[in-house]
Amino acid sequence: MRSATRHETRSIFSDGSRSCRSLSRGEASRTCSKDQKVQTAHKPTQPREFVLASEVRAVLRSQFDEEMREKERRERVRREEDERLRARREAEDLRMNRRNLIFHASGVRQFSPVRIKKSLTKLTSPVSPKLRTSQRGKKQRHSNSPQQFRG
Repeated sequence: MRSATRHETRSIFSDGSRSCRSLSRGEASRTCSKDQKVQTAHKPTQPREFVLASEVRAVLRSQFDEEMREKERRERVRREEDERLRARREAEDLRMNRRNLIFHASGVRQFSPVRIKKSLTKLTSPVSPKLRTSQRGKKQRHSNSPQQFRG
């Protein structure tokens, strides 16, 4: 078989005859009889499945949203559990504080007696301060004398 060009196909009919040879597609369908099926050298184009990027992204986004909802649900459950534990601890603390606030009589404490021990050091003997008041008095009397106020 010869390779077909763009405008030319090599047609072989189902009965094996090659009567519509070297005709373009449009001519082959017009000149050949309707009873004969035309088989072309190349296979007819089969449509391939295609996937839009938006569809792929929609699937990924839905998975992401589901993961986020699950994560938020776990976080909410954890917070509720923490809140429950905190409330239980506060209630227990309040109960203990109230129990401690109630007055309970306590016994008289017994202390060891205080023993006074005599000191071995000698007592301080008082000594009069030397203020020299007599000398200051003499100076004052002399300074008030009229002899100093000469002008």
